[in-house]
Amino acid sequence: MAITVYPTPAATTADTSTAWAITAASANTLYTASLSLTSAKYTVTCISSTIATVYFLDTSYATIFTAVTSSGTVDVNITNSNVKYVQLFTDTGSSVIVTITKGAAITSATGNSLETLTNTQTYTSTSTSGYAYAVVVGAGGGGAGSSPNFQAGSPSAGGASGGVSSAIVALNGSVSVTIGSAGGGGYRAAGGAGGATSFGSTTSNGGSGGNSGYTASGAGGTPGGAKGGGSDGIEGGTGNASVASSYAFAISGTTGSGGGGSAASNYNPPGGGSGIGTGGSGAGGVKSNGYPGNGYGSGGGGSASSNSGANSGGSGTSGVVYLVRF
Repeated sequence: MAITVYPTPAATTADTSTAWAITAASANTLYTASLSLTSAKYTVTCISSTIATVYFLDTSYATIFTAVTSSGTVDVNITNSNVKYVQLFTDTGSSVIVTITKGAAITSATGNSLETLTNTQTYTSTSTSGYAYAVVVGAGGGGAGSSPNFQAGSPSAGGASGGVSSAIVALNGSVSVTIGSAGGGGYRAAGGAGGATSFGSTTSNGGSGGNSGYTASGAGGTPGGAKGGGSDGIEGGTGNASVASSYAFAISGTTGSGGGGSAASNYNPPGGGSGIGTGGSGAGGVKSNGYPGNGYGSGGGGSASSNSGANSGGSGTSGVVYLVRF
């Protein structure tokens, strides 16, 4: 019986400390090369008719990163300087040369330190590049409080969430920052709207307040805000999540709207969103107040009501700006 030993030693045709070429003599055969790679961007290239799968490994052959070429090339960002080996195989062809070319060194963006701005101010800091990644979140709207003029068991809608913007922003040493104020919960009326949050020219609008009685919720703040949970007189709707932050390295997740009020005493429709903020739960039963939102940019929950009294909606939460300078 023939014995085959894997991985097959690779022939390295070039080693200039910035570019390496590994020859895959046969398809579907694993090849290995000993390469100590520093943190940098690397481009993996082979002929476009062949797909190469490349593993970047540490000293224990644990995989740090896997790259697969789809149209001849793929870029790889190696942020772990413990790469000591590269293994690869190809799906077709013979004597296919796979090259790994080193590009620019990778550095973290000021240690990826996160700044959370919760007060209206003039931002005076700058950075090496003069720019920062920003996630700007508008304030959430308040949940509605039902009027005693509505019949028994007529709950009200939850407040909508603020919008969520993700952008690269310029830092000139004097940037105007406005933090949107939370929308108040309504008492015998619709909830208050949340205020807009801005960092320079990047703005996210606040969410609308919930509406009182049998009605749909108001709109979420732009861009990407979530409308509140509605109410149909039986069971209030659950809250909804906004669009997610595009920069998970700064802040991951969403904010959300408040749940609508419910006529059922044992049911509190939950708010939506997680990570940035979570909407307040809607109230259940008779003479119950909606719950306030949590975190940032979230809407308050809607109230339940009876014809002998009135209830308040929960308040929304204020806006916020997250920054990572680089």
